[in-house]
Amino acid sequence: MRQHKLNIDYFNEINSHEKAYVLGFLYTDGSNRGDGIIFSQNVERINILEKIKKALDSEAPIRERVSGLFVLELFSKKNG
Repeated sequence: MRQHKLNIDYFNEINSHEKAYVLGFLYTDGSNRGDGIIFSQNVERINILEKIKKALDSEAPIRERVSGLFVLELFSKKNG
């Protein structure tokens, strides 16, 4: 269950360059865990995670998983 604010309908329609970029970033540097998606980047590129967080209107924290590797984890169970 989602703990933080998140626009769960963000990818319903890919109708902007920003949405296409975020989706492409998910495919290349992200991962899907069934009930959520995880984006990760090193400290030099943490600004990308901040932009994705803003685009998805999320309040989820960006956390340091290991030294120099940061993750943005977004989870949701969308019902029907």
